[in-house]
Amino acid sequence: FTVVFPSSSSYCTTSTERTNVQTALESFLRTDDLASCLGAHQCQLTGYSCTWSASQLTVSFTLQQIAMLSDSSILSRDAAAIQSSTFSLSVGSRRSGTSRSKRSLSFSANSVTSTPTTTCGVDYLTVNEQCVKCPPGYGASSGACVECAKGSYNALTDISPCILCSGGDTTLAAGTT
Repeated sequence: FTVVFPSSSSYCTTSTERTNVQTALESFLRTDDLASCLGAHQCQLTGYSCTWSASQLTVSFTLQQIAMLSDSSILSRDAAAIQSSTFSLSVGSRRSGTSRSKRSLSFSANSVTSTPTTTCGVDYLTVNEQCVKCPPGYGASSGACVECAKGSYNALTDISPCILCSGGDTTLAAGTT
């Protein structure tokens, strides 16, 4: 996701400011339940960056699904909620110059964009934007689950290929174990 906030004040120029914005972002996503996967420990916030240039504060982040990988609705539901939200971040206090006064800043976004991608763990295939394992009777071939031919099998739920029967044994039909 990339969120752009108009801002006449430069911000995100120090590590403290970047941390303040990241904390405000996580709080906003959790409090408004826009990224319910965070609270359910099904995703994590990664790839965070914050920059200020040309009177715009740009915040980028990735929601990475880490649980229930076969359920693509988790991130698509949260992505839709984030896209349709009115992003408004209240960033923690910062010291102004040499004085000891503190101030807080608020940012309201004028654009939110996202580029959804599906990246699965090594034990999964990416099929139709979902992370899947092949059921028994199917094996992985060219990035897809394919039915094992008669005379071959796969008894596991995984992404291994079909295995040829040996010793004169065979399966009764395609897709059997």
